[in-house]
Amino acid sequence: MVVYLRHQASKGDFIIIDEPELNLHADNQVQIARFFGRLIQAGFKLLISTHSDYIIRELNTLIMLEAGMHHKKQETQALLEKYSYDSEELLAKERIGVYLFRLNQPVESVPVTETGFEIATLDEVSERLNQISQDVYFQLFD
Repeated sequence: MVVYLRHQASKGDFIIIDEPELNLHADNQVQIARFFGRLIQAGFKLLISTHSDYIIRELNTLIMLEAGMHHKKQETQALLEKYSYDSEELLAKERIGVYLFRLNQPVESVPVTETGFEIATLDEVSERLNQISQDVYFQLFD
C-alpha cells in the first residue's frame, strides 16, 4: 500500500481493502480508520469490507466530528485538539455509503447520519457479550 500510494496512486483511484483489521491490534485499527479518512479527503474512492467494531466506531467518530464543524465549530475544534484528530481525517456523511451483506438475503443499504451508522448485527453481539460478562461477574464475584 505504501509503495502504491507513494509511486503510482492518483487522485480518484478506486482502492479496495478486504478486512483491513486482520492482524491489527485495536489501536492500529483505529489508526487505519483515520488513515481511510485521509485517503477519502485526498480524493481517493475507497471500498472496505470489515467486521471490526473498532473501525466502525472510529469512522462514526470521524463523521460526527465533520458534522460538528458545521454547527458547533468551537466545541469540535476543542475535541480535535483533546483527542489528537486532524481535520484531514474527518468524513462527510454524504461521502459515505454503507451496505450490509448477509447470507441468502438482499444487500441492505444502511443509513448514514450526522452521528454515523449502525450495524445491528455487530451491535447485537457486543451487547450480548457485555450482558453475559456482567452477569457472570455479578453472580460470581460481587
